[in-house]
Amino acid sequence: MDLEYRQLDPHEESTFKELIEYSMPPVLEYLDGPEHYSTRVDMMEKWGLFDDEMRAAIGHERFDLKVREQWLDTVGSLVAVDPTERERGLTETMLRETYREFRDRGIVLAAGWPFDREFYRQYHSATLARFARVDGPISSLPARPIERELELVSETDYEQLDTVYRTFIADYDFTPDRTAEWWTAGLFESEETHAVVLGATDPVGYLVYRIVDHTFVVDDVAFASECAWIDLLNYIRRHASQATSFHVTLPTDVELLALLSDPAAVDYEVVLGPVGRVLEFPTAVERLDYGTTDATLTVAVEDDVATWNDGTFEVTVRDGDATVTESTKRPDVRLDIGTFTQLFVGYGGVERAMLTGTFQAHTDGVVETLATLYPQRSLFCPDRF
Repeated sequence: MDLEYRQLDPHEESTFKELIEYSMPPVLEYLDGPEHYSTRVDMMEKWGLFDDEMRAAIGHERFDLKVREQWLDTVGSLVAVDPTERERGLTETMLRETYREFRDRGIVLAAGWPFDREFYRQYHSATLARFARVDGPISSLPARPIERELELVSETDYEQLDTVYRTFIADYDFTPDRTAEWWTAGLFESEETHAVVLGATDPVGYLVYRIVDHTFVVDDVAFASECAWIDLLNYIRRHASQATSFHVTLPTDVELLALLSDPAAVDYEVVLGPVGRVLEFPTAVERLDYGTTDATLTVAVEDDVATWNDGTFEVTVRDGDATVTESTKRPDVRLDIGTFTQLFVGYGGVERAMLTGTFQAHTDGVVETLATLYPQRSLFCPDRF
């Protein structure tokens, strides 16, 4: 039976939520708990596959991610399939239609936090960032006088936090462009959430946190200097009467262990972050600024999901601007769209791509050319989507 892929009518949204909640319990963890999850789902653009009723559902969020100093339009999607309809290829059908729909709207990337990394790999969504996850005793944090004034703030004061956030993410790519709606409706939804700003008149750091089962849980942190970071750690330590442990996620290059009185008591783990993929190869390549680079190369792209990418393209870069055309030439390099996406955002660089098994260089010098066009970047994505 043919299925119709279409946007939901308002009266169908309750069925959408039921299907999402039944099919994907792990989403509650990835979207920061049931309350936050409910708000996020309400804000999604909702689509489904129908015959006489909804057989599969997909919800979309729109946001911008920073890639090589540019904000790129991105879509994040949440997929659920009726349990009686699974293993019929409905997920692939919806993802292909989603990629086509948002490609036509000019969206560059699809990205999300996977409940199963291998599941999304078959659709060429590759890992695009990492982060450090740290758990330890609160007594191990540094103790010293805090140099600046601390002030508890609410969602109405989010502009102070946003100022620090913009400074903090200047050193990182793949960071989201947070909106006023995100600050007010997303981060501060729970009544247990608190926020403190370091430097009330001239903010240089902040923490957004909860105290859960005697653990000081940092939901969001940003700072302008190591001194500000140490002050924030000291603020956490001041809660030793309320919490015995702390939990925080950080960019992998942020120093923490050397600041602790007992580093061995802390669990420090580097964790894989979101996955994603380029929706249309020519659009993505042409969107970036390549500085003073001039180059010409022919690229064979493999993509059996968004098949409009499956082909050979000539990429010409002059004065930093790229032009992409279809080509019948012998390719200088062959790679799948997921591996290209990793190069595009700067995850690992060309050397890592060569180890994946989906990257084949056929011409001398092409590896060096790609390394110049797509050097490795420092990536950090603090938000769930």
